[in-house]
Amino acid sequence: MIPDVVPAFCGVDPFKDNPIDQVTLDFPFWIKPVKAFSSHLGFKVENQVQFDHAIEEIRMGIRQLGDPFNEALAYADLPEEIQALDGNSCIVEEIAKGVQAAPEGTVFKGEFNVHGIISQPKSDGSQTLFDRLEYPSNLPEHIHHRMVETAKAFLTHIGYDNGCFNVEFMWDEATDKLWLIEVNTRISQSHSEIFVLVDGMSNHEVAIDIALDQRPSLLNRQGVAPVAAKCFIPYAHEDGIVTRVPSQENIQALQQRLPHTDVCLDVAPGQRLGDLLHQDSFCYRLGTLYITGNNHEEIEENYKFCLDFLDFEIKKVDL
Repeated sequence: MIPDVVPAFCGVDPFKDNPIDQVTLDFPFWIKPVKAFSSHLGFKVENQVQFDHAIEEIRMGIRQLGDPFNEALAYADLPEEIQALDGNSCIVEEIAKGVQAAPEGTVFKGEFNVHGIISQPKSDGSQTLFDRLEYPSNLPEHIHHRMVETAKAFLTHIGYDNGCFNVEFMWDEATDKLWLIEVNTRISQSHSEIFVLVDGMSNHEVAIDIALDQRPSLLNRQGVAPVAAKCFIPYAHEDGIVTRVPSQENIQALQQRLPHTDVCLDVAPGQRLGDLLHQDSFCYRLGTLYITGNNHEEIEENYKFCLDFLDFEIKKVDL
C-alpha cells in the first residue's frame, strides 16, 4: 500500500536455536520485540556479538508484555502469516536515520482529522533516538503534508474508523526520505501534557468524544505557551547508586526561573540504576521534565538549563 516509506524488515523468533539464521538483513540493523514501548528491549545491532547480547536480554524480558498479548491474540482469527510469529517475537528493521515525528488524530464516521503533529528531536551528543517530544512540530510543512497524507492513505486502506491514531515517521533531512516507523490506533498519553500546555486541552478529550459517538474536537492554541516539550532526564548507561535527587526547594527554584515547568522524578536515594524497570539500551531515565517556550530554540535552551540546574548525585558501581 505504501511501500516507498516502509524500511526493509523481517520477523525473528528469539527463542529458536541460532536466531541469526532468520535474519534477512545485513548488519547494522535494529531489533525489538513486536510488542513493546519506549524503546524497551530495542537494540541497534552492528555485529554478531551485539546480536547475541540483544537476544539474551530480549529472552529475559520479552514475556512481560508478550504473554499477555498472546492471551488477547487467542481470541482473534489470525492470518496464516501472522500465526507464525506470536507476541514473544521480534522484528528486525533496516536502520532509518533522521528526526522522528508523529501526526496524531482521529477518524470518525469516515472523517479523517489531524489535531496535532509532534516532533521528537534530540540534543547534540545525546545517546538516545530522541530525548524529548515537542509540540507543535517545527519540521517543514511539505514533510507534515507527506506524513498526514501517508497516514490517511494507510488508515483508509485498512478501513479504520471511529478511533484515534498516532503514526510515527522518521525524516532524513539530507535525502528528504520519509520512513514509516509504526502505526498506533490510539492517542499517545505521552502527548497529553504538552497538548494541555499549548492548546489548553488534553488529547484524551477526542478519545472520549468518539467513545460517546460525538464528533471529536480539540481546542487550538489556547494554552499557556506557543511551544511545549516533554523531556527525558538522561543518565549515561553506566550502573550506579542514586545518592541524591533534586529537593523540593531545588525544583521550586527552577520553577521560579522557568514558569510552567514540571519535574517528575523516577528515582529515589538508594536506588540502583541497573534495577530500574523498562529502560532503553542507550541510557537510563531519571525522570521527566515538562517545559515551555516561545519557540523551539528556547525549548532547547530551557531543557539544557534544567539538566544543569537539577541536583542529582549518582555514585558509580564498579562491575
